[in-house]
Order: sequence, then structure tokens, then C-alpha cells
Amino acid sequence: MKKRVPAKRMYLSEIGEGFFVKNEGDFEPNYLLSPFGEKVFRAKIVATIVAGPYHSDDNSYARILIDDSSAVVWASAFREKAALFKKLSTGDIVQLIGKPHEWQDTKQLTVEAISKVEPQMMLLARAETLLRYLRFMKKSTEARTLLQDVGDVRNAIDEAPERGIDPDLINGLDELDYILGKQEEDSVDVQKLEIVKKKILETLEMLQDGESGVDLDVLIAELDPDFTSAEVEEGVRSLLSVGDIFEPSVGRYMIA
Repeated sequence: MKKRVPAKRMYLSEIGEGFFVKNEGDFEPNYLLSPFGEKVFRAKIVATIVAGPYHSDDNSYARILIDDSSAVVWASAFREKAALFKKLSTGDIVQLIGKPHEWQDTKQLTVEAISKVEPQMMLLARAETLLRYLRFMKKSTEARTLLQDVGDVRNAIDEAPERGIDPDLINGLDELDYILGKQEEDSVDVQKLEIVKKKILETLEMLQDGESGVDLDVLIAELDPDFTSAEVEEGVRSLLSVGDIFEPSVGRYMIA
């Protein structure tokens, strides 16, 4: 029988700002990677319902918007779990256990269990969450130091138990670094695309004459060596897609 992963006390901000990781295999569960490299399979939250509950017409789906003062996140329930929301109202303080998921680039929670709690439970949950957070950040700092000392993820994982560090935390930090690095690369690519698009428009404005347009090879030659032919072609495609330029004849372009 598969062992259930314990739920972790979390801030909603950790979920909202985390990175959802979807495993391709059928046997490995999806999880959320927190902004600090912690893998979260199930979260335990105490929060206030600030909107909802909203139910589908057939009552097979329901959702609420919850707020724990760090962030607001949607929590959803499906099929028989949707009935759990029937006795809830806006303003209720609830404790829930849920799995992180992502819908349209927004992190949410799929509810496994939920119940109303007394207001003092909010104070207790905040204290427990803060304690877990501080303990984790201490371990995260130690894991970062180990990675820097060893300089290699595999060796750091091997040495982690000797220093009282969970090897899974080393994996989480390595995965976080990869995701953040990829985001930075993508950001640079987007910025460069905007620059090349601007240069293409300036070049077309300078060179186009009459209704024949400017040949793609001429554009590439004019923008060389600042941009590669692939970058110019991508810029042209992007400008075409939004209607900023058009193609009066094959391979020739004009400002719309």
C-alpha cells in the first residue's frame, strides 16, 4: 500500500509563488516546489473564506477563495468532495488539507478535507507555520552551504545525511536553481525579441519604397551582426502574427 505523504503547514504565499512540477510518469506524484526549494505534495492551511463557495450546476465541482493574510488562493473540490463545501460560507475560518495544482498558470489547491474552526485556531496555525518555516530555512541554508562546499549535487546528496540534511532538499534546491535559471533565460529571450522587432520596424520604415516591400534577406543583412538570421526571422513572424507588418509578396515585408 502506498504511504501517504504528510501534509505540511504552509503559508498561502509559498503556494502562490511556488513552481508546480508535473511528473510525466504514472507512479510519481505531482508536487509544488516552494520559492525556497521545498517539495510540497500536500499542504495544511488555516485561512478565511473571502469568496464563495461557488458550486457547479450538477454539484460535481465547488471552489472557494481563501486568505491567510499572506496571500489569497483558490481551493477547489471535485465529485463527492464538493459536498464538503455545502455547509461553508464567506467569512468562515477553515482548516483544509489539499494538494497543490495549477490551472491557467495559477497555483491552486485541490481539497481533500476541510472543516470550520474557531478563530483561535488561526493563531495556533500561524505559530506552527512560522516554526516550520524557520526550521526549514535553517536547513535550507545548511543545504546551500553544503552545495557550495562540495560543488556537486551528487556528492552533496551523498554527504547530506552525515550533516543531518534531507537529501531531497538538495534535489529541491538544485531543481529550483534550474527553474529560476530557465526563467531568466526566457526573460532575456523575450527582451531580445522585443529589441529585434523594433529594429525590423525601423529598418522597414527606412528601406520600404512603393508597395513591393523589403526582402527578408535584405532585412537580415541590414541587422547583421547585431542579430542572427534566426532572430530576425522570429521577429518577422512575431510582427506578422500581431498585424504590425504584412507580406505583399512571398518573402517581402512592409509595415501595416
